[in-house]
Amino acid sequence: MLTRLSNKRMKLAAPAVCGSLPFVNCSRVAPQLMRDPLDSPRRVVPQSTHEKLTIALSQLETALHLFQDGKDLFSVITLAGAAEEILGQLLKESGRGNALDALKRAASAIHEQLFHEEAGASQFATRANRARNAIKHHNPGQSQAVTFDPLEEATDMLDRAITNYWLLEQKVTPAMGRFADYQRAV
Repeated sequence: MLTRLSNKRMKLAAPAVCGSLPFVNCSRVAPQLMRDPLDSPRRVVPQSTHEKLTIALSQLETALHLFQDGKDLFSVITLAGAAEEILGQLLKESGRGNALDALKRAASAIHEQLFHEEAGASQFATRANRARNAIKHHNPGQSQAVTFDPLEEATDMLDRAITNYWLLEQKVTPAMGRFADYQRAV
């Protein structure tokens, strides 16, 4: 039987109730059941804790599978971009550089050598994230269309996300290995 803790929180009064809910592991879910505010008051939704690294890996693996199946490059860019950002921040938090930082440093140094002038690293980050941000956001007054090469942008974002994952974990998954094979073949 469910007892109300607040107008949104609910808890299980007896463990037997959990067995009737569609959860695989009730003991892990039961302590933090929340009512879904968009659903009927009788339906409860489990709350659980998820590691950011696990979330980023899931996003990256999904992006890789979409890419390898030749499907939805816009979703590949968005998912790989989200994973790249989380992994990059985890690297920064641990005092290490990430793929975007390395790209900014290299592009700035090349620009300075070629044109004998300094260029702000932020302009290279803006360019590197342009496609991802263009398909994620829209502001009033902006064009309702975007122009870029989805295959190139998806490949670049996947490469950055995989690089960040490697820097954090020092390993790759089979899907990452297949992506590396694809890059060698093209």
